[in-house]
Amino acid sequence: MSPSGFFLDAGVADVAYAWTSNTGYTSTDKIIYPTEPGTYYLQVTAADGCAETDVVEVKETTQKIKASFLIPSEVAVEEEVHFVQLTEPEPLSFKWTFGDGFSSVRANPSYIYYRAADYTVSLTVSNGVCSDTEEKLLRVLEFRPSEPATDKVRLLELYRSNLYPNPAEDVVKIDLELSDEAPVLVQIFNLSGLKVAEYEFVGIEELVEFNMSGMTPGSYIMAIQSGRISKTIRFVKTF
Repeated sequence: MSPSGFFLDAGVADVAYAWTSNTGYTSTDKIIYPTEPGTYYLQVTAADGCAETDVVEVKETTQKIKASFLIPSEVAVEEEVHFVQLTEPEPLSFKWTFGDGFSSVRANPSYIYYRAADYTVSLTVSNGVCSDTEEKLLRVLEFRPSEPATDKVRLLELYRSNLYPNPAEDVVKIDLELSDEAPVLVQIFNLSGLKVAEYEFVGIEELVEFNMSGMTPGSYIMAIQSGRISKTIRFVKTF
């Protein structure tokens, strides 16, 4: 296999394959792994002697792309799930699959699961030259263990979530207000999905400060979770 993972697939099965190239490359395999740019010619021949040809131009590019996204690890049935793409620079196209047969081409879709199960969520992104896919597991529960399984619980609302300054240099603040006292988890992730900071509290209002002075300049995602509330805010850390 090519170290880059790039391959060409003849597609059809149970025929004879003949690959050639102006690079000198030859192969009789169905799938090949070119290691250098060039023109690759394919001839497939069926058992009755019928043959078809195709040509593929392989070009070298530095426009690589790496898919990255953020989702909670657990949600409850009928809870709105927010999917946040973290790929930088921003791709030209997105393809989300939610693991239950449904999909979306929005950059940051929301979705609701109606059956408890484990789902494999995937995001495929493309910059018009290259594409990449990342997968993560999402567990959907009948209800969160920390929450009563009843419809009579008052719905928690997020009244205020002001992040400032943005861009931020050394300190970033988030001013939060909820409709009721509740546990709140605030996390900061870099665009690789790595958590770099976290703060938890129980209350109605809170001003949370994060020291960003030791962090690399760039874009970050702040994720706020409380009960069934899930919100993300993108901000920039400058020099």
